[in-house]
Amino acid sequence: MQREHIMELVYPLIADVAEKSGLRCVFIKGTTLQAQGLRTRVASVDVDVWVAPHDMPAFIVRMETMGFGRRDPALALWHSTTLRNDVMGVEVDAHHYFPGSDLQPHESFEVLWANTERRAIGGRRVVVPNVLAHTLIAAMHALRPETGEVSAERELLRALEYRELVEATEAHRVQPLFLLAAEWKVLRSTSKFFADVGLDVSALAIEEPSPDWRMRHVATTRTSFWLIQISAAPWRKKAGLLAAALWPSSRAIDFGDRSNSLTRLSPPMSRLRRAGRGVADLRAAARDYARYRKGTGL
Repeated sequence: MQREHIMELVYPLIADVAEKSGLRCVFIKGTTLQAQGLRTRVASVDVDVWVAPHDMPAFIVRMETMGFGRRDPALALWHSTTLRNDVMGVEVDAHHYFPGSDLQPHESFEVLWANTERRAIGGRRVVVPNVLAHTLIAAMHALRPETGEVSAERELLRALEYRELVEATEAHRVQPLFLLAAEWKVLRSTSKFFADVGLDVSALAIEEPSPDWRMRHVATTRTSFWLIQISAAPWRKKAGLLAAALWPSSRAIDFGDRSNSLTRLSPPMSRLRRAGRGVADLRAAARDYARYRKGTGL
């Protein structure tokens, strides 16, 4: 069975488990973007699901009982947790929030939950964002600053899909999109998108940016990203994050190289590549960290 067909069957599997367990989740990006006319690419590299933050611990437990293991437990502070089933060869990116909203994670999810619909995937109707919410999610994803080394191929794909999104946004949707963006507090992260569809919202994007979005704008290197994340983490989490940064697991290395479309190396060689890049980026990371602490960079 082809990988995309296996992935399609994962949607109803997760939806069924979540519903029976009383957990709320919304499937984002993926094939639904194509079905809603927001992009042409059908295939995705993983399954993305946005889970109600309070339901995330129980969701991960349920996924683990189905054979999905976490990429790295130390990275639970990230905006998502990557779960992989090695037998199926499928990865699930479980988000507890989505970078771009200046609301608290639970508030952001409630806005999403109020803007959903059901679509058939894999023979079952599952919960997905409606067209307006999905347009904003796709815009935030496309405009989110990247940290670390990313292949030219991935950058080109992101640029092409963003252009498709802008071209697919019909004029009659711009005003409803603006109203939802204001409620969701995503005007800051989507201001370029609105400018590209003919609406200048820069003067209205005055919300205080979330720490995550501010970090993404300030961090110019992957080392900066790690330094800021470790410094902001609770003390009980710092040692695990430091270990994950200095000596990542083979699974984390494999995931990172594939998701960024980098040349695949053996784990030892990949660790050496990361270490060399980290040393080279130390000065820039120290500068970025100072800017983050001062609240500058936006």
